[in-house]
Amino acid sequence: YQCIAMQHIQSGQLNIRANTHMSSRLTQYRWLLAREIFSVIRTPREVLMRFFQTVFFAVCVGFIYFHIQDDYAEHIRCAFLLTFIPLLFGLVSTLTMFPKQKLLFQREWNSGCYYTVTWTVSSMLLEVPRTFFYMIIFTLISYYLIGLHGYFWYYWITLSL
Repeated sequence: YQCIAMQHIQSGQLNIRANTHMSSRLTQYRWLLAREIFSVIRTPREVLMRFFQTVFFAVCVGFIYFHIQDDYAEHIRCAFLLTFIPLLFGLVSTLTMFPKQKLLFQREWNSGCYYTVTWTVSSMLLEVPRTFFYMIIFTLISYYLIGLHGYFWYYWITLSL
């Protein structure tokens, strides 16, 4: 066995994509989803931080528009902020997640472990329920602090999508 250097890979002397035996997509989904779940379990600090961020932003929005008046322009400003903050929050959580997993993804993709689609879908399968959970907390706090009219579930579904 000889030492493998980056020069060997770049010059083409060593083919790291030589793995032609890939597992089925169902097996790839199963293992990638299990790894994502274990990653969430191993890092409770990130889950707590995201929870406290959600509560903080919801309280901030709730106090900015505390018991909003029945003015159309005021409702438009409130609706803009209610949709902008969860969008920004979801974007920030995705941006903090991807750089941590980029090197792992590149290494495993280059070795032929799985397809790009299976990695993306498996990470989104876990992210979507988590986003719904955080948005229900955000909506619960901001809905009652602002004093919005209408059905609570309509606001939650609108903010979650």
